[in-house]
Amino acid sequence: MAVSFDKLLSSKPFQFLIGPNGPDRKLFTIHTAVVESLSAPLAVMMNGSMREAIDGVATLEGVDEQTFVRFCEYAYMGDYTPAQQQHVLASFNFDGGEIPTHMGDLAEGAFASSKKSKKKRDASRFAGYDDVEESYGQCVLCGQRGRGVPTQILWDEFQRRKYSAVIPKFRPRESLDECENNDGPFYCHARVYVFAEMYDIADLRSLALDKLHQALCSFKVVAGQMGKVIDLAQFSYCNNNTRENDAGQDIDSLRRMVVHFVVCVFETIVKDDRFLVLMEEGGRFARDLTASLGKRITGDAR
Repeated sequence: MAVSFDKLLSSKPFQFLIGPNGPDRKLFTIHTAVVESLSAPLAVMMNGSMREAIDGVATLEGVDEQTFVRFCEYAYMGDYTPAQQQHVLASFNFDGGEIPTHMGDLAEGAFASSKKSKKKRDASRFAGYDDVEESYGQCVLCGQRGRGVPTQILWDEFQRRKYSAVIPKFRPRESLDECENNDGPFYCHARVYVFAEMYDIADLRSLALDKLHQALCSFKVVAGQMGKVIDLAQFSYCNNNTRENDAGQDIDSLRRMVVHFVVCVFETIVKDDRFLVLMEEGGRFARDLTASLGKRITGDAR
């Protein structure tokens, strides 16, 4: 719910101590009105009968500084800035058929003639694939089954995923360089998602998923770079970050996205020793990935 500017400025300030106890813990001040409009749990913390509301200060030990800064940026601006190694795209190359995911359905008819060339460009993202044209399942283009069906179908399914009705100001560039900080190319969005899930901020949760989705779509899939994806999988399947689910239950949205992406890049990531160790550990990730690989074989990419 939008907050009028005069109500925002006249609302009382509230302070948050962010991070574990120690010299690096930071104190942030934010207007109560802007937080109340976004998160019911935080609103209760600030205005209820708890000690935090009385003192006007709350401590969030499990939240890192950069994630909270991004939350504050979103609270005031409706968007947040990702990690520094990602940059805004100068422009979208519509002539070549490269269109933003959120506009894909609207432009599908207009750019039908560019599908063939787009397919070739998207396949080039899978630089380590020797068999990018080989898979199983049913082709959405020709309806055939068996060998010779493009693995591209899985990638197209992933690209068509939608998470937010809001068009964010930020879009990542097409290739991500080595990280310049500890936030990683994907971590910043995953952490914002976890924060939004914890404090029930639905729009921020969707926006974080959308930004992470775009970052994964822009990721250059090559051998030796899969550590970033493995780190993301481990983070996503940590019970402290996302909700657990039993077999047959709905999977957390972040976990579902990560598993879908891993299935798309399986031929490359399976060559990484860290990934094999992760699979040897078993657990929910191995279970969900196995189920998704089964759908890949039968042609159900969803």
